[in-house]
Amino acid sequence: MNSAAVLCVGEELVLGEIDNTNSTHIATALRGAGWPVSEIRAVGDDLDRIVDALRALARAHAALVVTGGLGPTEDDLTRRALAQAVQAPLREDPEALRGIEARFATLGRTVSARNRIQAMLPAGARALHNPMGTAPGIALTIEGCPTFALPGVPREMAHMLAQEVIPALGPGPRGTVAVRTLHLWGLPESEVGERLADLMARGREPAVGTRVQDSIITVRIVACGADPAQAQTQADAHDALVRSRVGDAVFARDGETLAETVVRLLADRAQTLAVAESCTGGLVGKLITDVPGASAVFREGFVTYTNEAKVGRVRVPPPLLSAHGAVSEPVARALAQGARSAAGADYGLGITGIAGPTGGTPRKPVGLVHVAASGPGWTDHRANRYHTDRKGNRTRAAYTALGLLWRRLRGD
Repeated sequence: MNSAAVLCVGEELVLGEIDNTNSTHIATALRGAGWPVSEIRAVGDDLDRIVDALRALARAHAALVVTGGLGPTEDDLTRRALAQAVQAPLREDPEALRGIEARFATLGRTVSARNRIQAMLPAGARALHNPMGTAPGIALTIEGCPTFALPGVPREMAHMLAQEVIPALGPGPRGTVAVRTLHLWGLPESEVGERLADLMARGREPAVGTRVQDSIITVRIVACGADPAQAQTQADAHDALVRSRVGDAVFARDGETLAETVVRLLADRAQTLAVAESCTGGLVGKLITDVPGASAVFREGFVTYTNEAKVGRVRVPPPLLSAHGAVSEPVARALAQGARSAAGADYGLGITGIAGPTGGTPRKPVGLVHVAASGPGWTDHRANRYHTDRKGNRTRAAYTALGLLWRRLRGD
């Protein structure tokens, strides 16, 4: 009963029309405040189901955060569900109405009868100020559980969570929490799991877990302490312990992407990069240029999708294409070297492969990608066979190219 829960309301969530990013944000924020989230639910726009979920979660948890369903339309049912859950009538709250009127005044509009519905709160509930939108939040207690209902608009929800909910909840049952994330490339998930198995045992403190996305493995460390200093000390100690076992694969921590790491290392060296991409169609260049400050290190990107482009843009020798085909180690190496030479860059990356879903042969199946990284006096190569869809194959190939370069930049 020392845990928190999240309830997300909206038909678009259960239909899969949008990603449930609110639940991720809320769970992360609550965990950081010492409130571990052990249950997340999503329900559609059905009054009875919302009421049932509110009561069940309130009975099972020490805090509940609800998001969505506070708008002015007929399918916005959260306020009615809250009222039924506590068996209280809905009443127009003067403070909530003043906030709505003030918000509409800044927009040069008057409050309509429909928008006044947003000022209706269950008797005994408290309005939560929403400076970014027209829907106030609602704070009340359901069966002894502090419950906070927030709008579903992500930026409104995030602001109110930080300004209203976290301060109202106060320190969680786990005290102060420090969260550390380490990002790895180049090791299989199974091997990371074997190296960290004892640290990931259920119920162990600090808690260690992993997740994988697009070939990047993230190791999460959640450390608790009586105060921030103690929690941070625990996180630091486990950071060092995890690195002692998988350190050769750690490229960054706490949200830094592989592209950001590469840009940072290039900038530290005052060196530059160019890329020649075939099957990834410019994805590596996008990942690099998504990073602020990339203009200092990124010279040029070539999307050499055809053999003619490979020859004409980065001077891949035609005999290589004739002898080995476009999807081959020699051509990947030539792409990396050619991009570097054509752009006058310190490093070059080259990618060629069969992203799918068609185009494969028994000798060169769908998902086969050759990647190369080139620098002064060296060219590294890696061939992989990916088994996802077209998007996944392209994404993994792009990260492999960045990973090859990262290993050289760090001194491997």
